[in-house]
Amino acid sequence: RVSRDDASQVFKDFTIRIKERKPVLDIVKVDTNPDSLSPGKTAKLSVYLLNGAVSLVKDILIRIELAGLPIYAYQSLTEDRIQQLNSGKQQAAEFQLIAAGDAEVKTYRVPIFIEYFDVQDVRHEINATTSVVVYDEPIVKAYVRSQDALQSDKKSTVTVAVANQWTNK
Repeated sequence: RVSRDDASQVFKDFTIRIKERKPVLDIVKVDTNPDSLSPGKTAKLSVYLLNGAVSLVKDILIRIELAGLPIYAYQSLTEDRIQQLNSGKQQAAEFQLIAAGDAEVKTYRVPIFIEYFDVQDVRHEINATTSVVVYDEPIVKAYVRSQDALQSDKKSTVTVAVANQWTNK
């Protein structure tokens, strides 16, 4: 209603849609459980997403790129989907990984690609990189290499060799 002096006019109700400047979907944390991936063993990679927008985001596709790495998806895919994530909410995409038995012990860069849509069906992308550590504890054994004949009244010499049984590179 607008009024001026003695005259007034009534306008019909109408809806105003305010478009969000840009939805904010953030990767807030990435972790592996256990912390490192041993050759021939499995681990879970979790990518935690937070919707910092004022409206929901939907059709979220999270993909990790493992091509060329000695790390593979294990009993899962390299893609995960979240149907929708409401404003202020957090959810994890999870990937089960296995390192090749002959994987070199080192840190591998793993690209993460995320595609999602806002409430106006506008497509958005996020490209990020995380790392996965392939590590295994060495197996150290001690062996008696040589020894003198042991006699109760004399000094004897024993030579011990320490060997690293770790067969990884």
